[in-house]
Amino acid sequence: MPNQDTEGIHSMHDGIDVVAPHSSTIGVETKHPGIELVLTPEERLAQAGIAIEKKYAQLGGKASPLGLPVNPTAGVQLQGTTYLMDYRGGQIESSGGTSATAVKMREVQVWWVGLECRIRQESSDEIYGSVGAVVPASGGSFTHKFPGDRDYWDMGRPGERIVNVGVPIYTGPPADVVIVGALVEHDSGNIDKYKQKFADEITRAAQGLAGMEGVPAEATAADEGWLNTLSLGLVNGIFSLVGADDDAYVPGNLLLHWTDILGHAFPKQTLRRDDDPRTIEYTHQLIVSGVDQGGDRGEYALYFDVRQFDITPVNL
Repeated sequence: MPNQDTEGIHSMHDGIDVVAPHSSTIGVETKHPGIELVLTPEERLAQAGIAIEKKYAQLGGKASPLGLPVNPTAGVQLQGTTYLMDYRGGQIESSGGTSATAVKMREVQVWWVGLECRIRQESSDEIYGSVGAVVPASGGSFTHKFPGDRDYWDMGRPGERIVNVGVPIYTGPPADVVIVGALVEHDSGNIDKYKQKFADEITRAAQGLAGMEGVPAEATAADEGWLNTLSLGLVNGIFSLVGADDDAYVPGNLLLHWTDILGHAFPKQTLRRDDDPRTIEYTHQLIVSGVDQGGDRGEYALYFDVRQFDITPVNL
């Protein structure tokens, strides 16, 4: 006989004790043939939350195409008869059972689109460098050494003030992205060692954030102290590797906030110069400068195009 002190109604079937609480209920969950387990709203919410959390983990969690929750403290929400969790890149929803469906709805792309010589140091600068991106929420990173087909670009003369490029440096859900740029006016330095040192410093910075939860990692990366540490690491690494006559520009960084990216179409701008027929269409710019051993100052601008797409929903 069931214990009379236990709240709810007991039944026995194949040796399985099932409790149906007296509290208000929605829906029925069938666990075994012939048995109907009626769940409370709180129990269905908890069950949906477990299913959504499991699906999120299967997709890769914070490193998945969904990214971080839009509001981590809001939790799973009930809309009509569907339980769902909003993420920066889409949604995961559940009917309250043990399964959940994920849908990708948004994507961000950040492209490096051009380089401009604003103030040259020499009659013609021999420029090489790197661009990188750190994604604090996921601990991901990307680096690209330029140019890729030669040791350096000749820049500064009329007609050689602008270089057009098209390099994707981030593709994924809306997230804070730290863009880093570094340039060197070449003479005799080891370019391959420079490239590796830049990549190592960017990777190290990203890995230092990877162990944190997503939002705290973004908060850390937005702090001026962290950004300064990143720049200092790059400065020390780059200046220790370039040749004695090479002139390294002070690395610069640009922080993109996901709240500015999400749902916001940044206005396109166009760079035009009288001394170069090429143009650059961009949304953001990063300016780096440096002074060579003769006291001559140089200044370059790296241009980026930040794009946010509301895409046709795709099941993941």
